[in-house]
Amino acid sequence: MTRKFDHAESAALIKQLRALFKHWQLSPAQQLAVLALGGSTDAVQTDIDWPSDLTGEHLMRAGHLLAIHASLRTLFPANPELAYSWMQTTNNAFEGATPLAMIETSGMAGLLTIRAYLNRALVKWTPPSRQKDIEFKL
Repeated sequence: MTRKFDHAESAALIKQLRALFKHWQLSPAQQLAVLALGGSTDAVQTDIDWPSDLTGEHLMRAGHLLAIHASLRTLFPANPELAYSWMQTTNNAFEGATPLAMIETSGMAGLLTIRAYLNRALVKWTPPSRQKDIEFKL
């Protein structure tokens, strides 16, 4: 059973998502797509109509998006520009598509694919503070 967010929690989450989408430079149409909010995808739209409360699938998607962001910041700690641009950069692991395109075309399955890909990368990742120790032991 999923816990329902109250209005204040939804507002805080929406604020985080808006900041994340700004960093990722998502258009309003892309924002609607990644959150499955529906609504107009008019190319001249400058902002989306956010619901007052996020529920169900929107909360799940928000959680995955924030986890993706956290993974990227962990993988690229010294390069936030790379972490922010990664979602719109083509990737051979996704047959030349961008992670954002994977989410737009495949919905929740695309989100889960991106999150799993980054989770695998995190398992292989060594924190910069430990790289020196590991090299010395080799």
